[in-house]
Amino acid sequence: MDAVTAPRTTPSHARPAAIFAAALVSLLLQASCGANSGSDAVATTAGPGTPSSASDDTAVPTTSPATTAPPTTAAPTTEAPTTTLSLLQRRADCVAALPVEQRAGQLLMLATTDLDAAQRLSGEGLVGGVTVLGQLNASLPDQLQAITAASEVAPMLAIDEEGGTVQRLEAILGPYPSASSVANDLDPQAAGAQFMAHAERVGDLGFTMILAPVADVGGGPGIGTRTFGTDPAVVGDYVVSHVQAISDAGLTPVVKHFPGHGRADADSHESLPTAPSLDQLREVDLLPFIEAFDAEAPSVMVGHLSVAGLTNGEPTSLSRAAVTGLLREELGYDGLVMTDSLGMGAVAGTTEEGEAALLAVQAGNDMAMVEREPQTRAAHQLLVAGVADGSLPEAQFNRSVERVLEAKGWPLCTDPEGVTP
Repeated sequence: MDAVTAPRTTPSHARPAAIFAAALVSLLLQASCGANSGSDAVATTAGPGTPSSASDDTAVPTTSPATTAPPTTAAPTTEAPTTTLSLLQRRADCVAALPVEQRAGQLLMLATTDLDAAQRLSGEGLVGGVTVLGQLNASLPDQLQAITAASEVAPMLAIDEEGGTVQRLEAILGPYPSASSVANDLDPQAAGAQFMAHAERVGDLGFTMILAPVADVGGGPGIGTRTFGTDPAVVGDYVVSHVQAISDAGLTPVVKHFPGHGRADADSHESLPTAPSLDQLREVDLLPFIEAFDAEAPSVMVGHLSVAGLTNGEPTSLSRAAVTGLLREELGYDGLVMTDSLGMGAVAGTTEEGEAALLAVQAGNDMAMVEREPQTRAAHQLLVAGVADGSLPEAQFNRSVERVLEAKGWPLCTDPEGVTP
């Protein structure tokens, strides 16, 4: 089947961002976020990184000719320059001003074949992203546009499009080789250029995020040819080239499956695998992820793995030691963190999806991936309740909301000059 593309004049992956910008301004104004204070005004035209042009003017010292008193210096008539710390605080205040239900919705990623349900849940503000599953057809761009149009805050629109055995868009875009094949046939630079062209076509369909590349070392159960190889240095080179390719195509790459599924002993779709020990992960499996983080990978997916010396039998996706301790604190990663699907056997075998979503966010994930509409509604209710009863610290909850909104590409609050921290 011929590829389906959107008109090139306006890239389709830019449309959700435009809708999101208007919606976010509306939400912040409704919440009085900066509406009553000039210093908290929301900028709708300046983008991230706009240089500050704050005034340096102060009153000039003057000497009175009528007296012999020494010259005096008048007190400054302008406020002190805005600091990064104050900008960060103002941004946090703006997020906190949004309704808690709106914030909770941003932390859920729906993975589904049912795009009508996706449109319904996104339209109700219950999800912040949609991962499209199943084999898709030429009606897909219109379906994605309908999901975005129904949403007050445009969702991330994600797709599993690795190539090989995990390629959702083959019927539309044609086959794409697996990671193993790519690594055998092309050097990292050529592989990145090839995948960038593919990613651009994915973006033209309306997607904003690709759940790739796979950074796992080795082709154990559930991974197979999805890996770039068994040498962590080689895997790291290909992962970095693909992160850059997807980013250059205007989409968000998601590196997966932290902390490394390639040498685990089972398929997490079916049961909870045991991965190598933490010490062994540090020597091998974590290395491609560290390379990706050094290359400023904007997002990472946490897999469902049991790791000796780290998780005490819990899945890594639900483990605070794994997500906050290892990923955030030890490795210093501050990008967007999401779970793999909580409907997979590794988690769903013991924990209901809604409860797992709360546990995942408590552990430090910014987004929990859920699969079914009833479980999504339950997860949303549990997140709201967790903030209300204090079991989900609101400061952590709000910081996750910030990361989600940042990943969608828009500043939350700015000073009058349009400066964002």
